[in-house]
Amino acid sequence: MNIKHLLYTPAISCISISPDGDIVAIVMTRYTLPGNDKESWLELRKVSDGSLIQTYRGGMSISNIKWSPVGRKFSYKSNKKEEYTLWIVDLDKGTTIALLENIKDFGSYSWAPDGSFIVYSVTEKAPEEKNGVHRLKGMEDRQPYLRNRNFLYIVNVPQGTRRRLTAGEISTDLNSVSPDGKKIIFSRLFPNYGERPFSKTQFYILNLATLKLDSLWTSKW
Repeated sequence: MNIKHLLYTPAISCISISPDGDIVAIVMTRYTLPGNDKESWLELRKVSDGSLIQTYRGGMSISNIKWSPVGRKFSYKSNKKEEYTLWIVDLDKGTTIALLENIKDFGSYSWAPDGSFIVYSVTEKAPEEKNGVHRLKGMEDRQPYLRNRNFLYIVNVPQGTRRRLTAGEISTDLNSVSPDGKKIIFSRLFPNYGERPFSKTQFYILNLATLKLDSLWTSKW
């Protein structure tokens, strides 16, 4: 054993099993010398015996691999600095397409149950403070990145057409997509200094066809 074995051995950073349970997609990551740069690549293996089916490798930075609920398709993110591209790989057709390209501060994403669309989040960063002056809007405002906001978008597969779903002063997080793919549940967390735990969470149901919003419930915990 030496320092290279300890620090630069490939490690699994992400794993996802196909809906039929036959194939596992694995993202491998390792640090490289010199400069402590990081390399990642994608491996497809059989679940039954772990044998290698295919490798996607070559100067890529890969993350967030997920299988489509329908068909033999999976998606993953690649990034260059703070811009991300979402790729769709169709094993039956032998194709790889860029569904979303050069999305800055791309967050998490989820497939629709029928595989017809993907809901994803994008972070909008707050403007940097000038002249060293920072006005606190509340006790939590002391925390770094608190003024950043996450909002939800939807993109159709494979067309790539997209639209924004949420906006406002409070971040929104996706909780679930309905089984028929017609609605989503999302939540918002905001401070509530009057009682423990000093925050509340609001849950909403959003109709994706009409964008009609229904309040589900508000909870302290």
